[in-house]
Amino acid sequence: MEKSPDQISTADIAKLAGVSAAAVGNWKKRAADFPVPAGKTKRGPLYDRAEVLAWLDSNSKAGGGGTDEREVRGLPDHLRGHLRPEDAVVTVLLVLALRSEANDAWTLLTSARPDAVSGTLVETVSQSLPFATELLPPLGVDGIGLIELIESIGRLHPEVIPRSADILLDLLFEIRGSMGGDNELPEGIRRVMVGIVGAGETVLDPSCGAGRLLVDTQWIGSQGATALYGQEPDSWARALAQLNLQIHGMSGELGSGNALLADYWQGRAFDRVICNPPWGLRLLDAEEMTDDPRWVWGEPGTGDWSMAWVQHCLYHLTDAGRAAVALPPKVLFEQGRSARIRQRIVKAGLLDSVLALPPGSMLSTSIAPVILVFDKGRGLVDGKPAPTLFVDAAGLVGSESRRRRDLDLGVSKLLQDNYWRWRRSGLTGDRQFNEASFDEIAANGFDLSPQRYLRPAVSTLDVNHLERVRSRLNQQLSTTLDECASNDAQLRAMLEEKD
Repeated sequence: MEKSPDQISTADIAKLAGVSAAAVGNWKKRAADFPVPAGKTKRGPLYDRAEVLAWLDSNSKAGGGGTDEREVRGLPDHLRGHLRPEDAVVTVLLVLALRSEANDAWTLLTSARPDAVSGTLVETVSQSLPFATELLPPLGVDGIGLIELIESIGRLHPEVIPRSADILLDLLFEIRGSMGGDNELPEGIRRVMVGIVGAGETVLDPSCGAGRLLVDTQWIGSQGATALYGQEPDSWARALAQLNLQIHGMSGELGSGNALLADYWQGRAFDRVICNPPWGLRLLDAEEMTDDPRWVWGEPGTGDWSMAWVQHCLYHLTDAGRAAVALPPKVLFEQGRSARIRQRIVKAGLLDSVLALPPGSMLSTSIAPVILVFDKGRGLVDGKPAPTLFVDAAGLVGSESRRRRDLDLGVSKLLQDNYWRWRRSGLTGDRQFNEASFDEIAANGFDLSPQRYLRPAVSTLDVNHLERVRSRLNQQLSTTLDECASNDAQLRAMLEEKD
């Protein structure tokens, strides 16, 4: 039996919750309300994704298996006053990675004296995590503080270490984002992107940053079946991505260089491409990028970086591949070369769906992002490109949620559930979701703003209320008619008296 996008394995549940497979096995044995299997493969049982997510949420295990977030976010405090806040967080991640290995290096680190612990940390990182030496800050830290940090991490259960790394990366990019730094995606957007793009045997992120999309991609694939590939020009971020993969027990091949200028994976095709490229960087070398095999739908100009990234992702897809790209909203309607490239891609039938997310969804900008989903395996409908799904997720959150910097679990689940319902049957359960035909998109000048294609709100009428209003009006009419009849009688009597 093949696994559908709505089903997940025991290994997937473990990755989703940030725990070990053994921990999930204990949940299944001890929790009478744990979801029952919905199918089976050679590797083991499959579970309904929605049921598992609901169970994890109701049992306070969603995304961490009981991890105390406040405690984890407090770990860098052991180094307060001795390192910059971001360096303190990275140091904690390095110690976490050594803890996850639980080898001789960890034993050596835990037995170090306060006056030698900084040097021991440098030595163990160099031996066990040689790719991460670039991440090491100048460790002129208080030996006692570092010893306390190591002891705190030593008390963590191994099954919560991956989730602890996720929490610390959130903290790191909150710090860097507040300084105008990274454009990393929060968990909610990543969850939607990987859930909608679906599983594939090979996955590429050509602008992988800290590797968080690659890590998240694993939980939607079959155990051991997803090979991860990435590219990142910044050597510090690339080392952080390798560290992130290692803490999560994963491996991947990460290339260096700017993907648009020096495509590390030139000529390679992947089942899935998922990407959050750097926003707003002008293509200063656009004139040197002519006759590029990636520009199938048009050569981008200096300001057409969004469509350059879209074409880069499409170039790297297999014939039945799928891609999800996070971009600023102007990609939906900008003019010039971008408009012509966008039109050609839509005419080619590659645009699967457009999701406009709420303002404030990103960590470091208030710009409301959009997710464009492409599918090279889409067929034609009556000789024309298949319909495209348009989603306005801003209409799915309340005023309180709008102030948050992440999509909550409920909204993420709703987006994924309605998307896959549409993929299966063409139906969606919310007016914030609607498909549009190629002719409709063409009639709108290939403007892809979801609001152009959503159904208008249908007011719901309260029948009981209307019945009460009708009864009241009938009573008033009856009273008015009685008064009219009485007044007519009085008027006739007065006229008769005059005669």
